[in-house]
Amino acid sequence: MSVRFDPERIVTSFNDDPEFRIQARFWTGELQFGVGDALYSITLKDGVIVDAGVSELVPLTEADEAAGSLRVRIAGPADGWDKLTQKPTPPFYLDYYGASAHHGFTLGGDPETLWAYYPAIRRTADLFREIAIKEEN
Repeated sequence: MSVRFDPERIVTSFNDDPEFRIQARFWTGELQFGVGDALYSITLKDGVIVDAGVSELVPLTEADEAAGSLRVRIAGPADGWDKLTQKPTPPFYLDYYGASAHHGFTLGGDPETLWAYYPAIRRTADLFREIAIKEEN
């Protein structure tokens, strides 16, 4: 089974969620999610999602990984995203940190932004479970 997300639903779901909004309230930057071979890029301005899109996954550059780049990327294999968006969620797929420790997900980009806004990033896993589009391969 493959998982994908509608960029318009990402914008609406994240912006309508009070928990995400309060945890992301000062965040200006880019949040990316690598879902198999797809890259979902989300642009934030003062904690509001102003744009979301999908493209082909490309590697992060050294500049992307540097402190101050304001770009954060969470990436994982397609089958990992299928499990992360299941209800009930299997062990160590509840959030990205557990999935990175046990299931091949990666947490990358600007480390200062990643950890400063990890509560907001963590909340996106719950929101993705609500808006996931699952398709048979």
